[in-house]
Amino acid sequence: MHVAPRRFRVIDLAVYRDCRPEGRYAEMPPFVAIEIVSPDDRRGRLKERLEDYRRWGVPHVWLVDPQRKRLYEYTEAGLLQFPALRLPEFDFEISAQELFKDV
Repeated sequence: MHVAPRRFRVIDLAVYRDCRPEGRYAEMPPFVAIEIVSPDDRRGRLKERLEDYRRWGVPHVWLVDPQRKRLYEYTEAGLLQFPALRLPEFDFEISAQELFKDV
């Protein structure tokens, strides 16, 4: 993703609302950006990435931690843990229990 003039990010999973972007780097923000925590991720770098997505205009920025089986949303208030991730625009919800049931 081309989040700033000289800054590129690779989102683990991006969901677009209307259409998939063309080209190597997306020039428009996705509707949902999902980062999945890996064992070598550092908290500071994760927050930096999440903040880049939020500033870029991504309406829903989610962090999924499969090791701890936790779900977070990153908003202007910061990183907040939730029992489920929701897209109220589409009446969509997925709970941590459902997402991690086979993990």
